[in-house]
Amino acid sequence: MKKQLLLLCLMVLTLANVKAADLLVEEFGLAPAYSSIQAAVTAAANGDRIIIKNRAGNIPWVETVTIAKSLELLPFLNDSLFIVQGNYTITMATGRTVSIIGMYNTAGNIVTGGTGASGSNAVLNVYGSQLVGGNLSATSNYVTANIYGSKVFGQVSITNGTVVGNEISNSGIALEVNSAAAANNDTIFIIGNRISSTTSNNSSYYGLNWSNNTSFFDIRNNHFSSSYYPFYIGATKASNATVNKIYNNSFTVLNYTSTGTVYCLFVIASTNSIVEVMNNVLDKNSTGTSAGYVGIYGSIGTSAQINAYFNFVDNQFTTAFGGSYTVQTNNTTNQAISLAANGALSGGIGVNGGNPANLFFDLDLTRNDVGAWGGSFTQANFFPLFTGAARTWLTSYPFNVRTGTTLSIKATSFDR
Repeated sequence: MKKQLLLLCLMVLTLANVKAADLLVEEFGLAPAYSSIQAAVTAAANGDRIIIKNRAGNIPWVETVTIAKSLELLPFLNDSLFIVQGNYTITMATGRTVSIIGMYNTAGNIVTGGTGASGSNAVLNVYGSQLVGGNLSATSNYVTANIYGSKVFGQVSITNGTVVGNEISNSGIALEVNSAAAANNDTIFIIGNRISSTTSNNSSYYGLNWSNNTSFFDIRNNHFSSSYYPFYIGATKASNATVNKIYNNSFTVLNYTSTGTVYCLFVIASTNSIVEVMNNVLDKNSTGTSAGYVGIYGSIGTSAQINAYFNFVDNQFTTAFGGSYTVQTNNTTNQAISLAANGALSGGIGVNGGNPANLFFDLDLTRNDVGAWGGSFTQANFFPLFTGAARTWLTSYPFNVRTGTTLSIKATSFDR
């Protein structure tokens, strides 16, 4: 009995020793606080939290930080941001998870290095943060990037993960999705974002530039805007195991001051893939000098499909539908469309104009309103940003529930 009690005490002590710790960063900090973020990172063990207290007068913590452990970085005060300036380089490895919650970076990038192992992704989470003058790049092999509720005035680049409820604006490409190191059956979710490229005279700048042929995509309730290609899908995963979805998005073409043809929604469906384009609204808000404006353009590979229905395309486009489609029906192209700055419908056109099936209903249980503010994933779920310390950032659930079946709902959240 005494031996068993002693063994139990040793086990409790061991567990206490491996419990994650909170490390405080404070200006002029004395032990046990740390006087710089890098000092706290260096001292931390895997699984620890780095809690950052802002400097007096909210002067940024100016330093270059390198992270090579599983850590969380978050603000000291509830419902606030920790203010920094500098580049954050995160060396990824198999099983490593780094979460950045509530960062306000006045001038600096977040970039991943290293790699995970095939089938065992490393994870970078960026939640409720702002990059005022920098890029967010998570393109290392086998790295999953989850970006939620953040504002990035620069380019976001990923190969795997989710991009949900963000505002991303860049003078060049705003959101870029590249192929992963190996094909997988993952689906990349791009939901509820406002994504814009602000350059008016460059023919290689896009709101979304997708060149990933290793993952499926589910892209819905975003507002894409650009003067050239608000939305460009250059390749798809060569498989019909999952339907690639482009649902309930708003698209705005801005002024393009060079010559050439402007495409609003451009999709290349690679061999054997299926792409559905549904419940979207496209607004030509341009008086530029382009040779022509095309609303939706489809290019179908061998045994591939592009199905387009219940879309509203502004009658100011030179060509509403270009290229080829497997199915093209129930689309509206004969009305003038004007979207609000946030991608919302203006003037009533498109209200109750989407797919009438119950699973696409709006939150008020009326027929789907086309565009970013219709359906279950309406942008009302995600904006305004930076409200509240804790947010549930994505829920997944079956859209059809039959009598006698179990309702399963999964939610992902963060707390700052």
